[in-house]
Amino acid sequence: MKKLNLLCFGLILLLYASFTTNVYAQECSQLTNTPDLYQVTKTNTQALLYFTPVTGATRYNIVYGLEPGNEKYSVTFNYGTSTGAISYTINDLDPKLNYSFRVNGQNDCSTSPWSKWVGKLNPTPTIIKPKSGSIEAGSESGIILLAVSLGTIAVGATLFKLASKKAD
Repeated sequence: MKKLNLLCFGLILLLYASFTTNVYAQECSQLTNTPDLYQVTKTNTQALLYFTPVTGATRYNIVYGLEPGNEKYSVTFNYGTSTGAISYTINDLDPKLNYSFRVNGQNDCSTSPWSKWVGKLNPTPTIIKPKSGSIEAGSESGIILLAVSLGTIAVGATLFKLASKKAD
């Protein structure tokens, strides 16, 4: 009877072993490529960042501050596998300040190199309304000032001469 019990126990152990699957830890990939932070658009209290994904990354870390190298603030967010551009919005920015940003990818065992710093972004263009005179070429009452040189205003690739009213 003891032999039969021992044989049954051995048979049960053998069946258990044949149906059990061994689970091994997955190999964690090293992150070697650098994300390309290619666009940052700032509007009032938000900045919308666009960057390329890092192969094998499961989350991203964005650091930012008031100038390149100033990592005063950071945010980390999870993100699945992507082959296209990744966008992320940072909220609650001071509309009067300029910011610089950079990003890297991360997984459970590795961190990618950092992107280049992008920033010192002005929140909104400066609108200048002439106190006297007019602007030729039928422009509106306000213009966006991009460059000023000796009475000439450059807006994009078009130059406008400032016409001044002469006192009568």
